[in-house]
Amino acid sequence: MRFLWKTQLKQERGRFVQKEQPARKKVRKSPVSDTRNTLTLMGVAFLWFLFFGTAGYLVLFSSYLSLASPTVSGREHISAEDFDSVLNQELSERYFGRIERARFFLLRPRALEQTLRERFPLIREATVTRTFPTGLTVVLSERKDIIVWCAAHTCHHVLEDGTVRSVMSVYEEEENRVRTLTITDESGQALPNEGKIFEPQFVAFPGEVRTALRERLGLETDQRMRVTSRFGNELRVRTEGGWEIFFATDIPLETSLDALSLLLDKEIPAERRADLLYIDLRTENRVFYRFQEGKETKEPEVAPVTETGTKESKKKEKK
Repeated sequence: MRFLWKTQLKQERGRFVQKEQPARKKVRKSPVSDTRNTLTLMGVAFLWFLFFGTAGYLVLFSSYLSLASPTVSGREHISAEDFDSVLNQELSERYFGRIERARFFLLRPRALEQTLRERFPLIREATVTRTFPTGLTVVLSERKDIIVWCAAHTCHHVLEDGTVRSVMSVYEEEENRVRTLTITDESGQALPNEGKIFEPQFVAFPGEVRTALRERLGLETDQRMRVTSRFGNELRVRTEGGWEIFFATDIPLETSLDALSLLLDKEIPAERRADLLYIDLRTENRVFYRFQEGKETKEPEVAPVTETGTKESKKKEKK
């Protein structure tokens, strides 16, 4: 037992006795190797600097990426001289007074489109496209009419989607005034400044009425129209003869025109139209009209004109 105990003790002691490690030799770095590494890093840094410098020169100053004169299409009623003047002025602007804006990577197409739409109210859509390396194309889509809503001494341009934006002095220019339809809200209720206010169908209605009266009935109308309220679902149009026509915006325009055409043909001869005060088409299948001289308002019923009705009336005329 004693021999075993001593043996075990030696083994236990051996576990805690660490063997001495041989001393490591210090390796000195060669000065040549240090110089080589430093030169390599400097070379790589110089190449990156050369790359970014060349790229920056190409983007900011080189004529290789300088945009050429833009190609413009879709311009019909907008003055070419005025449009080119504004476009060239925008392209000639400089960043920090030194860097030209008219460069492929520096021009912002969306910002230029917004500027053109604000400067020319007749522009409905403007698309600016860059073609590498120097191409620039501007495609325009013009409005047929500019709808301006005036209420509470404030006017707004009503856009096709039913939203509005403020009217600026540019709307008073001749090319814009001749294509502007102004609707006066007699309620005096101001429009909200944000969000969709009108339905797209209502925005298109004034222009459609004016075109249809001219083409179908030969009636010229004033560019100024009126409504009693924004919620009245109506539009009052004044003819060149001085009398008005009241339309309902919730009745199909064709139905109203059929009733108006039949009334003018059967009830009101051309020589009497100058004495009219108004014709009211706001009730479907019924027309009200009144003369200026104070005669009683007549209320003739006017049925929608159909192919059958037209044929029957023609047969009666033949008999």
